[in-house]
Amino acid sequence: MKKIIYFFIFLFFFNCSYSQNVRELINIGIEQYKKKNFPEAIEFFTKSINLEPFNLKSYFYRGLSNVELKDYKLALFDFNKVLEIDPKNVKAFKYRGLIKDELEDFHGAIQDYTKIIDIDPNFIEAYNSRGLDREELKDTLGAIADYTKVIEIDGKNVQGYFFRGICYENINKNEDALQDYDKAIELGLNNFTNYLLRGNVKRKLNKNIEAIADYNKAAELKPDTTITYLFRAICKKEINDFVGAINDFNNAIRIDPKSWEAYYYRAKLTADSKYYNSAIADYTRVIEINSKKADAFENRAVIEIQLKQFKNALYDWNRAIELNPSNADYYFQRGNLKLKLEDFFGAIADFSSIIELEPKFADAYYLRALSRIKLDNKANVCSDFSAAEELGISVSKNLIKKYCHKDAIAKN
Repeated sequence: MKKIIYFFIFLFFFNCSYSQNVRELINIGIEQYKKKNFPEAIEFFTKSINLEPFNLKSYFYRGLSNVELKDYKLALFDFNKVLEIDPKNVKAFKYRGLIKDELEDFHGAIQDYTKIIDIDPNFIEAYNSRGLDREELKDTLGAIADYTKVIEIDGKNVQGYFFRGICYENINKNEDALQDYDKAIELGLNNFTNYLLRGNVKRKLNKNIEAIADYNKAAELKPDTTITYLFRAICKKEINDFVGAINDFNNAIRIDPKSWEAYYYRAKLTADSKYYNSAIADYTRVIEINSKKADAFENRAVIEIQLKQFKNALYDWNRAIELNPSNADYYFQRGNLKLKLEDFFGAIADFSSIIELEPKFADAYYLRALSRIKLDNKANVCSDFSAAEELGISVSKNLIKKYCHKDAIAKN
């Protein structure tokens, strides 16, 4: 009997010592975690797990440590173990969802955030995180519903208003977006991004003076951000402050000399003001930075035609078409230029390309017919003029009389 009593006394003290050892290992691991010594922390948590394989705390903190080391596969294993032990552990679902976000498994993350909401319907962070993932998956209305729920739970939640504002802007509900950005600022979100986004919405609503005020505030908060000056310049152009717009484009270029957007929009402004050489120089810089910007070649070609630089313009239309071979207008402009240069075969080829792309492009039939007449190639002239007339070019009727009746054909 005494032996049995001694055995249980020994077992009791052994278990106490054993549990104390596990607690000590966990506490040392947490200390190392707080000191950002993550590999050492993992070592202590692993030792505690070896002694006590179902210790939730050890898996949880080891998971956090693995997250810090960006070892997401091991972190997922640890949080999965936590959820095996405690299937309603909200924090484990939260961190597992965040890991899935990092891995761009947005569907999986949404499932985890939904689990949290099922357990705790007032868990605001889960709605915000699920809303962000729904945005990633282009479910904007679903995201708006999540942010609206956040605001219902906490009417002073800045993130809810801010993120919902972005969603409204994405679906062009700009008045609603403006209200949300206003509310976010009212609640204290006086940061660069919010002023920039509110300025963008005001610009879209043609409230250019108000937009400029927001961009001014954004520029105060981050003076060396190119995009602020770009957007403010566009607004200044709209209110005919051309000097101010040019200054802002210049500032954008000063901050980032490789900002093709700044050169591009400055070129459009100088071209509108008939400073053609300056515009050509800017479009040339755009092309140096971004050689695949087809409309930079297009816009430069238009100016070169104004300046009678036809050879340069032809090169630019060629490049624009190489970059965007399905743009019928590019072929039309090049075909017109070839007509001007009396390259009638080339013009016919371009107008034929247009008709393949857009069979109802009336001017293409009309100008192809004129090009064929110039080559004394009247075989398909009548069908082209007839198509042009059917599509609305009334002058074709007289040309049909001139070139297509038997006596007219004999005379010509």
